[in-house]
Amino acid sequence: GCFEVAVNWSTLRIDTSGSGRPMNVMHGAFAVGAIVGPFVLGILLGVGGAWALVYRGIAILFAAAGVVLLWVSFRLPEVPVPSEAGKERRLSLHPAYWLSFLALFLYVGVELGISNWIAEYFVKVFAFPAAVGSLLVSLFWAGVLAGRFGVPLLYRGNRPGFLLALFSLLTVGTVALLSALGFVGGEAGVSVLATVLVFLVGLGCSVIYPSVITLVGLCFPRSQSQVVGFAATGGGVGSFLFPFVMASMSQAWGLRWGFSAYGVFAVLMLGAIVALLVAARRRPTA
Repeated sequence: GCFEVAVNWSTLRIDTSGSGRPMNVMHGAFAVGAIVGPFVLGILLGVGGAWALVYRGIAILFAAAGVVLLWVSFRLPEVPVPSEAGKERRLSLHPAYWLSFLALFLYVGVELGISNWIAEYFVKVFAFPAAVGSLLVSLFWAGVLAGRFGVPLLYRGNRPGFLLALFSLLTVGTVALLSALGFVGGEAGVSVLATVLVFLVGLGCSVIYPSVITLVGLCFPRSQSQVVGFAATGGGVGSFLFPFVMASMSQAWGLRWGFSAYGVFAVLMLGAIVALLVAARRRPTA
């Protein structure tokens, strides 16, 4: 939790242009870990190692990070802010403050929910072998990785709001289509299309989190640490609650309908993001 807020805030301060490119690249590391981690665990188990060794390895990595941070300079550049006449009011009075929380609450719920359930979904609905189904998790995160590293390289503009709207629409469309294919059947053509959609869902998800953080940081230049912490809390709550919601729905209505709920949540996420983009146009000053 501390790393999440501190790293996001530091990246905002480094990105003095407000382009969002550094934030995308930094969050690409998250996708790298999500791809590499399962492979490392598989190799460890394959050679007869105990799975608990992974936690010792993580502890060593955090200890190494702590040593490295002792030598890192935190003299971050000052963020240009409006004139002193426009001091920010109470944050809770501005809609963007709450909408950033809601957008990341829904986004993280959709992203991690799909990541957690995609293997089971393809095994049960499309009759994929379990070993192949598990690879779809890596395919999803490969899409996330492609977007987070690819967008900063290919898009040279300075409009994080535009990227946020575009990739949110891509997420909604691909999640809805993937859910609909679950009711069609497991024919070869349908299965291939569904597999491609897994990558595209990851690609759509790739830009949303870093773009929301960048946008809310630009909206509240004087209070970036507070708004980043509050928005990230929304993501944390979503990652905690959504697995329970999905499990309950799947148990009551079946896996197809449970997975389809993510299409509904993605539409709600799009609504929250559109509202956030509108609210962010209002200067949060007295």
